[in-house]
Amino acid sequence: LIKGEVMSEQGIVKAIVVGVIVAVVGSSIHVFHKEIKQCIGLEVGFCPLTNEITYDGGGRYKGDTLNGKPYGKGKYIIDGANYEGEFKNGTYNGKGILTYANGDRHEVEWQNAKANGKGVYIYANGDRFEGEWKDGGYIKGVQIYKNGDRYEGTWSDGKRNGKGTFTYADGRRYVGEFRDDEINGTGSMTYPKDSKIQSYDIETQCHSVFRNIRYILEDAGSSWENIVDVTVFLTNMKDDFPTYNRLYAEYFKDNKPCRTTIEINALPTPIAIELKVIATF
Repeated sequence: LIKGEVMSEQGIVKAIVVGVIVAVVGSSIHVFHKEIKQCIGLEVGFCPLTNEITYDGGGRYKGDTLNGKPYGKGKYIIDGANYEGEFKNGTYNGKGILTYANGDRHEVEWQNAKANGKGVYIYANGDRFEGEWKDGGYIKGVQIYKNGDRYEGTWSDGKRNGKGTFTYADGRRYVGEFRDDEINGTGSMTYPKDSKIQSYDIETQCHSVFRNIRYILEDAGSSWENIVDVTVFLTNMKDDFPTYNRLYAEYFKDNKPCRTTIEINALPTPIAIELKVIATF
């Protein structure tokens, strides 16, 4: 009040309302000014806002948005899986962690929802991969298996392909070429001193040797169907012949080459089966 003037009840109410409006507007201007500062480099009037979005497919997003799409940092959850990290234009872009419903966990750089760059993939079963991804697939790195095996080298289509080093839990070490997860091509195997076969799976070894023979023939310009003679070496004829013979019949169902099976005391490496074949071109 100025110079002893008396303000009416109505005037007091007006003064209070005006004061509240000024306070609110002033606060809003301050907040708006702060948001504008945060939006430097972005389109004027389309600043990131924190929102929650529910999608028709059941997915839920909570985080920064721009033009109604995830943009900035946020979290997306769907079907038990969740991604937490950076977004751009509505999808994963930047650093983030994707945890799958089965418990697998993938921490990597993302580009348009695909892994690109260096990262780590931890499997729920205990396996672990550290390396580089391109367009969603790993191309080189180290895979550490829960049983103690370790592979370091190149990959394609999610399999060991190209050159690499596979160190087995029992101390064996192979350095050379791989194809579709199998040892194939030029390479060398070293063994621990006094290495002996303690236990093995003859069925697995049969599949492996048959596949390797097929790959070698194809690389040489021939084929499995062109095999005319097979010599098989087994280290335990009594125990292994039934399994080997059954699988041999499956692999040579259409082609019936001449076959010779021989039992020997040992092979140059601690394996239980080896093949020698003759094929035409």
